Amino acid sequence: MLILLFSFAILIVVYFISPLSKVDIVSVRGTKEVADQEIIDESGIKSGGNLWEIFFERNKISGEVVSELPQVKSMKIVLDGLNDYTLEIQEYETVAYLVKDNKYYNILENGKIVNESRKVSIGNPPIFKEFEENKALKEMIAQYQSLNENIQNSISEVQYTPSEVDDYLIKLYMNDGNEVIASIPSFAEKMNYYPDMVKKVGDQKGTINIEVGAYFSPFKYSEDKKEESNGTSDENGIELVPEEAQ
Repeated sequence: MLILLFSFAILIVVYFISPLSKVDIVSVRGTKEVADQEIIDESGIKSGGNLWEIFFERNKISGEVVSELPQVKSMKIVLDGLNDYTLEIQEYETVAYLVKDNKYYNILENGKIVNESRKVSIGNPPIFKEFEENKALKEMIAQYQSLNENIQNSISEVQYTPSEVDDYLIKLYMNDGNEVIASIPSFAEKMNYYPDMVKKVGDQKGTINIEVGAYFSPFKYSEDKKEESNGTSDENGIELVPEEAQ
C-alpha cells in the first residue's frame, strides 16, 4: 500500500512538471465576425499556461470575455483531448449597419452599436442613419426582425427622422427606388402590405406614407431630362388600401 501511494504521488508530480499539464493548442469555434485572435487575447489563455488553473477559472474567464467584447453573446471553454482548449463562441447577430462620417458600425440584435468601425458594410443588412443606442433603436430592430425575409431584403436604408409630433418617425429608401415614411411602432404591421401597395402604383416611383393610413405621392420629374428631383407631387397621389384590409 505504501509503495502504491508513493508511486501515485510520484506520478502526480511527474504529470504536473510534464507538458501534459500545460495548455498545448487554443482554438476558437463559432465566430463569424469577431476575430479568433481577439477572443484568444481577451481570454488570456496561452499555450504553455496552467491547464487546471484555466479549467477551474473557466466560468470567470468566459464572463470577462463577454463583458469586454459586445459582439460575443456567450463563450464556453471546452477541454479537448488531453491538454487542448476550444473556445466555443455564440455571437450577437448583426441586423444593420450604422453609417456615420463614411464609417460603418455594426448594430447588434440586442440594440448595441459596436464601437469599432469598418470602411464598408458586409452582406445584406440595411444601412441605418441618425440612430443612437436608445429605445427607438431597440424598437426598430424588433420591428425589422418581424418582417419576412423578402421585405427585409427590399430595404436599402432606414433614416431616423423624429418630428415634434412623432418621436418614432423614420424614412426608408427601398431597393426598387421608392421611399417610405413610417412610424416605428406600426412599421412592421403596415410594411407587410408593401408588395400590394407597389402593385397598385405600377411603374411609378414616389413616396409611400404609411405613418397614418397609406398614401402614395409620385416623385416630381424635370420636363427636359426626366430626372428625379427633390420632393413629391400630390397631383397624382393614390390612396392605398391593401386588399387584406378592404
